[in-house]
Amino acid sequence: MALVNTDAIVLRTYNLAEADRIAVCLTRSAGLVRAVAKGARRMKSRFGAALEPFTIIRLAFYERENRELVSISNVEILKSHFNLAAQLEASEVLAYMGELVSEFAPPHEANEKLFRMVTACVEALETAPKSTRMVLRYFEVWLLRLGIRLHHGRPYHPQTQGKDERFHRSLDVEVLHLRRLADLPICQTAFDTWRQIYNTERPHAALGLAVPATRYRPSPIAFPDRLAEPEYYATDEVRRVRQDGATSFHGRHVKLPRAFAGLHLAFRPTAMDGVWRVFFARSPVAEVDLRVRENNNVSVRHASEHTSGLSPV
Repeated sequence: MALVNTDAIVLRTYNLAEADRIAVCLTRSAGLVRAVAKGARRMKSRFGAALEPFTIIRLAFYERENRELVSISNVEILKSHFNLAAQLEASEVLAYMGELVSEFAPPHEANEKLFRMVTACVEALETAPKSTRMVLRYFEVWLLRLGIRLHHGRPYHPQTQGKDERFHRSLDVEVLHLRRLADLPICQTAFDTWRQIYNTERPHAALGLAVPATRYRPSPIAFPDRLAEPEYYATDEVRRVRQDGATSFHGRHVKLPRAFAGLHLAFRPTAMDGVWRVFFARSPVAEVDLRVRENNNVSVRHASEHTSGLSPV
């Protein structure tokens, strides 16, 4: 049994048994870990507020070979971000980022760049809580550079949300209508219990009566040591985005998200004359309409206005 000491950021927590809690942490030297905090839910817990989401901590834990869960020995708060929890947009962005990192980061594989990226995003929100859209753009552009493409349905278009609608109906029928959930801890316990049933016990007609856990496969793609520059077709018109988020195209000023500053984007013509689609790597990020001109600027429609938009906010 080895003792590990490392800086970490708490991504999310969920209850375990009657008095314990599991904290999903992104650590500097050990990657993503799921750590058991024994007695964390007791009134006089020694952990206090150290395991609140997006608290930066000094974490000491014991790990055993071939065991996913580690056991927390000690926690020390290095920096808290409790004030962000009271700001709806900021807390939603942090929860979204935490869920993404929890899902795609390989466990027990250190990645200094990922750790710095997540902590930098949290620090940026702490400094400017209203900059949620900007922070989220930077985070998602970084994901695109890793080859991770995100899909979000359009608001007010339930026809694009079929699977989500069906999932929420099951949650409503099998959990929410069965009992009154008095507070958030009770609610979380009910969700955690149902998640285990939904993924490992409940047969799904769409899977031939198999359970989702039989279909899940972790990605074999490892994090690169260095992010590669995107490659484009020889027929693309490639432009570099300036620090202010702008570039020039056919003598026009094109304003793009500042998250792309310093990166190269490709312009490709569409079937409509004068309309070009802008790509970052394989992902469309905007549409430029050269037919609409105002003070040498052109009309830009960003990807967030499309079905496959980058940002859910």
